[in-house]
Amino acid sequence: MKKTNYHTHHYRCKHAEGKIADYVRFAVERGMSELGMSCHVPYKDGRLSWDRMDYSDLPEYFQEVDQVRETFKDIKLLKGLECEYFEDSHDYYLKLKEKTDYLILGHHYLFKEEGEIVGSLSLLHEEELFLYRDRVVKGIESGIFDFLAHPDLFMASYPQWDEHCEIVTEDILASCRKHNMPIEYNANGLRYDNTRDYPNDNFWKYVSDNYRDIEVIVNSDAHSPEALDDEFVKAAKDRVKEMNLNHIELLQIKPPQKDRKYR
Repeated sequence: MKKTNYHTHHYRCKHAEGKIADYVRFAVERGMSELGMSCHVPYKDGRLSWDRMDYSDLPEYFQEVDQVRETFKDIKLLKGLECEYFEDSHDYYLKLKEKTDYLILGHHYLFKEEGEIVGSLSLLHEEELFLYRDRVVKGIESGIFDFLAHPDLFMASYPQWDEHCEIVTEDILASCRKHNMPIEYNANGLRYDNTRDYPNDNFWKYVSDNYRDIEVIVNSDAHSPEALDDEFVKAAKDRVKEMNLNHIELLQIKPPQKDRKYR
C-alpha cells in the first residue's frame, strides 16, 4: 500500500518546526509516494494570525513548495492549505484553489455573535457544537475543499457524548455523503495522550455503523518531520482497519470549478 500524507505543517505556521525540504526528505526516506504541504491559510485582515503564517508570507510559501518540488523527483509534492470556512472569504478560497493543488477544510476557530472567538478544541456548550456544525456544513456545501480534517474535533473538550453530539455528527456526515467529501482520521489527536477526546471513538463508531461508504483518509497532521510516519500514524491506521472503515490512501483531488460562484 502506498504511504501518503496530506496534512502537513511547517515552521511558518508558528507552532510547528522544520522547513518544507526537511519534511520531503524524511518522507522520501520512509518511502512515501505523495506528500501534501498544508499550512493554515492566512487572512489579509490578520485574523487568527497568532497560529499561522502572515498573509505576506503566502507567496514565499508557494514559491518554496515549487522549488522543493524541483529538487525532489522521487515523490509527488502537493501544494495545499488548511482553511476554516468564513463566508466573507469565499472568493478568497476560490482564488487560492486556482493557485494550489488542494484545500483542506479544518475548522479550528468559531466566531460567536458577540465577537468572542472560541477554539474548536475547547467547545464546552451545546450551542458551540451547533455553531461548529453550521460552519463545517457550509464549508462542505461550498464545494471548494477536498476533504474534511478532524471532523470530530468538536469532541476534544466536550464533557460527554450526548444527543447533541449525535445530531452534530449526523448532520456533518450526511453533508459529506451528499457532497462526496472524504473525512480524515487525524493521528495528531492520539499524540495528546488522552488529554483531548479526539479521535473520538463514539464519532467513529457512528461512521462505521451508519456511513461506512464515506471515504476515510488517515493523516499525521504533522508538526515535525518525524511525525510524518510515527507510531501514532500506525495506530490511527490500525484503528481505521479495526472499525472496517472505507480507508483510502490516495486523495482524489477535485478539479477547479468551471462555473465558479464568486460573491
